[in-house]
Amino acid sequence: KYGTQLDTNALQLIHSSTAAAGRMRMLINDLLNFSRVGTHTELKPIDLNELVADVLTELQDDIRTAGADVQVEPLPTVTGHRTDLSQLFSNLINNGIKYRRPDVAPRITIRAENRG
Repeated sequence: KYGTQLDTNALQLIHSSTAAAGRMRMLINDLLNFSRVGTHTELKPIDLNELVADVLTELQDDIRTAGADVQVEPLPTVTGHRTDLSQLFSNLINNGIKYRRPDVAPRITIRAENRG
Protein backbone atom coordinates (compact mmCIF):
# COMPACT_ATOMS: atom_id res chain seq x y z
CA LYS A 1 0.00 0.00 0.00
CA TYR A 2 2.80 2.44 0.91
CA GLY A 3 5.46 0.97 -1.37
CA THR A 4 5.55 3.97 -3.69
CA GLN A 5 6.08 6.31 -0.71
CA LEU A 6 9.10 4.50 0.74
CA ASP A 7 12.69 5.37 -0.04
CA THR A 8 15.32 2.85 -1.14
CA ASN A 9 16.59 2.26 2.41
CA ALA A 10 13.11 1.47 3.70
CA LEU A 11 12.44 -0.93 0.82
CA GLN A 12 15.78 -2.65 1.45
CA LEU A 13 14.97 -2.98 5.16
CA ILE A 14 11.59 -4.53 4.36
CA HIS A 15 13.25 -6.95 1.93
CA SER A 16 15.91 -7.90 4.51
CA SER A 17 13.27 -8.38 7.21
CA THR A 18 11.14 -10.55 4.95
CA ALA A 19 14.15 -12.67 3.96
CA ALA A 20 15.17 -13.03 7.63
CA ALA A 21 11.64 -14.16 8.53
CA GLY A 22 11.82 -16.78 5.78
CA ARG A 23 15.17 -18.04 7.08
CA MET A 24 13.76 -18.12 10.63
CA ARG A 25 10.79 -20.17 9.41
CA MET A 26 13.18 -22.63 7.73
CA LEU A 27 15.31 -22.84 10.88
CA ILE A 28 12.25 -23.52 13.07
CA ASN A 29 11.06 -26.24 10.69
CA ASP A 30 14.54 -27.77 10.65
CA LEU A 31 14.67 -27.71 14.47
CA LEU A 32 11.29 -29.42 14.63
CA ASN A 33 12.47 -32.09 12.20
CA PHE A 34 15.71 -32.54 14.13
CA SER A 35 13.87 -32.92 17.44
CA ARG A 36 11.76 -35.83 16.24
CA VAL A 37 13.13 -39.10 17.61
CA GLY A 38 14.22 -41.51 14.90
CA THR A 39 13.87 -38.97 12.11
CA HIS A 40 16.81 -38.68 9.75
CA THR A 41 17.53 -35.35 8.12
CA GLU A 42 17.34 -35.56 4.35
CA LEU A 43 20.47 -34.46 2.55
CA LYS A 44 19.97 -32.53 -0.67
CA PRO A 45 22.15 -30.93 -3.34
CA ILE A 46 23.02 -27.39 -2.20
CA ASP A 47 24.42 -24.74 -4.54
CA LEU A 48 27.01 -23.08 -2.31
CA ASN A 49 27.13 -19.98 -4.56
CA GLU A 50 23.47 -19.32 -3.81
CA LEU A 51 23.80 -20.23 -0.14
CA VAL A 52 26.81 -17.96 0.47
CA ALA A 53 25.08 -15.10 -1.37
CA ASP A 54 22.13 -15.48 1.04
CA VAL A 55 24.47 -15.52 4.06
CA LEU A 56 26.26 -12.39 2.81
CA THR A 57 22.92 -10.63 2.40
CA GLU A 58 22.02 -11.57 5.97
CA LEU A 59 25.37 -10.28 7.27
CA GLN A 60 25.58 -7.17 5.07
CA ASP A 61 25.26 -4.71 7.96
CA ASP A 62 28.09 -6.36 9.93
CA ILE A 63 30.26 -6.53 6.80
CA ARG A 64 29.65 -2.87 6.01
CA THR A 65 30.23 -1.72 9.61
CA ALA A 66 33.57 -3.56 9.79
CA GLY A 67 34.61 -2.31 6.34
CA ALA A 68 35.19 -5.94 5.38
CA ASP A 69 36.17 -6.98 1.87
CA VAL A 70 34.51 -10.34 1.13
CA GLN A 71 35.48 -12.10 -2.08
CA VAL A 72 33.68 -15.26 -3.21
CA GLU A 73 35.17 -17.46 -5.90
CA PRO A 74 33.01 -20.02 -7.77
CA LEU A 75 31.79 -22.70 -5.39
CA PRO A 76 30.50 -26.22 -6.06
CA THR A 77 27.15 -27.84 -5.41
CA VAL A 78 27.44 -30.24 -2.47
CA THR A 79 25.13 -32.73 -0.82
CA GLY A 80 24.20 -31.59 2.64
CA HIS A 81 21.73 -29.89 4.92
CA ARG A 82 21.06 -26.27 3.95
CA THR A 83 20.58 -24.90 7.45
CA ASP A 84 23.77 -26.52 8.77
CA LEU A 85 25.83 -25.25 5.82
CA SER A 86 24.30 -21.79 6.15
CA GLN A 87 25.20 -21.70 9.85
CA LEU A 88 28.72 -22.89 9.04
CA PHE A 89 29.38 -20.09 6.53
CA SER A 90 27.70 -17.52 8.77
CA ASN A 91 29.94 -18.50 11.71
CA LEU A 92 33.10 -18.47 9.58
CA ILE A 93 32.35 -15.04 8.12
CA ASN A 94 31.36 -13.63 11.52
CA ASN A 95 34.57 -14.98 13.03
CA GLY A 96 36.59 -13.38 10.23
CA ILE A 97 34.98 -10.05 11.04
CA LYS A 98 35.12 -10.39 14.83
CA TYR A 99 38.60 -11.85 15.40
CA ARG A 100 40.92 -9.39 13.68
CA ARG A 101 43.32 -6.64 14.48
CA PRO A 102 41.24 -3.58 15.34
CA ASP A 103 43.16 -1.29 13.00
CA VAL A 104 42.85 -3.54 9.93
CA ALA A 105 39.70 -4.03 7.85
CA PRO A 106 38.91 -7.74 7.46
CA ARG A 107 39.59 -9.38 4.11
CA ILE A 108 37.71 -12.63 3.67
CA THR A 109 38.04 -14.95 0.68
CA ILE A 110 35.71 -17.89 0.21
CA ARG A 111 36.83 -20.51 -2.28
CA ALA A 112 36.77 -24.24 -2.87
CA GLU A 113 39.33 -26.65 -4.20
CA ASN A 114 38.50 -30.05 -5.67
CA ARG A 115 40.80 -32.63 -4.14
CA GLY A 116 38.91 -35.66 -5.38
